Amino acid sequence: MGKRKVKRKPVKKLKSKLDTQFNCLFCNHENSIEVKIDRPNKVGHLSCKICDVNWQCSITYLDEAVDVYSAWVDACEDVNKGRREQKLRDRDRQRDLDRDTDDEPRRRAPPPPAAAQSSRSSFANDGLDPYDEEDEDDEDY
Repeated sequence: MGKRKVKRKPVKKLKSKLDTQFNCLFCNHENSIEVKIDRPNKVGHLSCKICDVNWQCSITYLDEAVDVYSAWVDACEDVNKGRREQKLRDRDRQRDLDRDTDDEPRRRAPPPPAAAQSSRSSFANDGLDPYDEEDEDDEDY
């Protein structure tokens, strides 16, 4: 006869929890950034235990700690990008000022003296191909 079928209970999938501690961008310590979310006030607070960096941003009801951390990383990148662009503009402006304040005009280096033409180049000037001519040395090869 046949076996009875065993009814298995459905296995509950464990919901993985997202991190609330992250690495600090300023002091490079691991798990030193702690994120707290204040849902009633819709504010996310981020702070480092080591270097005392604090940052906060507005959140929505969908945001989690990782969203606050990623917003902080993006804000730091934007600040660094703006500073980098400002340094480039300042450097270009300084170069332009240096060029304008020069008393002597810039001179180019003189071209190197023309080298004596070889026998092969004289053939090229005559319109002859230097390899069409038979040399005495060709017989040795």
